[in-house]
Amino acid sequence: MKPSHFISLRLNSEHFQEFAKHVEAKHETLSRHLVGPASHHVTLLVLALNKSNYSAALDCMDACANSVIPKWFPTPEHKLRLAFSGIGTFGNGRVVFAKVASDLDSSLPSGQDASTLATTSMDSNQLIGFAKDVQALFADYGLLGDTRYDFRPHVTLMKLGGSKSVSSSSSVNTSDAANNWNKQRGRGNEKRLQQPRILSSEETISPEVYLPFSRYNFGSHLVSCMELSAMGPMADDGYYRCVKQVDIPSKLETGPSQKIS
Repeated sequence: MKPSHFISLRLNSEHFQEFAKHVEAKHETLSRHLVGPASHHVTLLVLALNKSNYSAALDCMDACANSVIPKWFPTPEHKLRLAFSGIGTFGNGRVVFAKVASDLDSSLPSGQDASTLATTSMDSNQLIGFAKDVQALFADYGLLGDTRYDFRPHVTLMKLGGSKSVSSSSSVNTSDAANNWNKQRGRGNEKRLQQPRILSSEETISPEVYLPFSRYNFGSHLVSCMELSAMGPMADDGYYRCVKQVDIPSKLETGPSQKIS
C-alpha cells in the first residue's frame, strides 16, 4: 500500500519566515517552491492505512498518550520544545530543510548564530529517541509491516517538484501542497547537476540560495500535541487534515478522531 497518513509535530512557522523572505527577495523565481507557512512540521512516522487497520492506528495514538508521552514528558511542567539551527539538504539539493538543534545548540531568539547557543530544548538525539519509541509502538500494533521510516529530525522549508508559490505573505494553495507530498518520496534517485545554477535548472537548488542560513538559528518552537494526519486535501487552516491528536504532555482525555474517508 502507498503511504496515506503520517504522524507529525506541527510547528509555529513564524521563525521560518526570514528564510522565505530571503528567497522571495533574492531568488524570486524559486519562491514557488517554498513550503507554505501553515504546513511546517516534523514528520515522525509515515503510515499506509485503510479501513482494516485504521481503528488500530487510532488506538495506538491513545496508547502513545498513555505510555510514550508520559515517559518523555512525565509532568505538566515537561514541555516539548524544539530548537532549529542551520540548513541541510536531501536528494542532491532538491529539498532544503532546517535542522533540529544538536546537543550543542539551544532556543535563543531567532537570528542568533548557532555557535553561540547552549542546550535548553529537546535536542535532535532526544527527538530521535522519542520518535523511535513512537515507531516501536506502532510496530507492536502491526501497522508498519516490513518497512521502517528513516527518521531524520528536520522541517522542510523548500522543495522541488512543482510546488505553487506559497510565500510568507500569501495564502496557502492547499491542494497543490498536499499533492506534492509524494513527489519528494523518490528524492534519492534524482540526477545531480555537475555545476548547479540558481535559475537555469530546477533539478537542484543552488547552495547560493540557502548558504546564508547555514548557521542561522530559527528559534524555539513549543509543540503542544502529536497528530495523525491524512495525506490529501488540506484542512481549512492550511495544514494536513488531522484525524487524531494527543496532547504533549498527556492529559486525561485525548483529542477527537475522525472516520477514514
